[in-house]
Amino acid sequence: GINAQKQWLKSEDIQRISLLFHNKTLEKEYRATTLPAFKYYVTCAYLIFFCIFIVQILVLPKTSILGISFGTAFLLLSFILFICFAGQLLQCSKKASSSLLWILKSSGIISNRP
Repeated sequence: GINAQKQWLKSEDIQRISLLFHNKTLEKEYRATTLPAFKYYVTCAYLIFFCIFIVQILVLPKTSILGISFGTAFLLLSFILFICFAGQLLQCSKKASSSLLWILKSSGIISNRP
């Protein structure tokens, strides 16, 4: 089986272009594996994206395409980061409204099984 400590070594198990498993059972097992550190991976990706953004602003001429593309990616990554940490944020405030409970549930799902 697949777990966090054991990585597969055979590239024949995965399709090269689509990155899907040839064996559907192995793919289901991989998708069922929890990934509790996912929110920290997203945080690292967010910080790397921010550093790339700073370098691009300093080096490239400021164009509207640069602003729109980085702005869209920034908003998307910010939303994903918020969803990942929504569980901790909502637990800090003791009374969460019922309209925010879907964020809490989706945060648990996304953080553990992306």
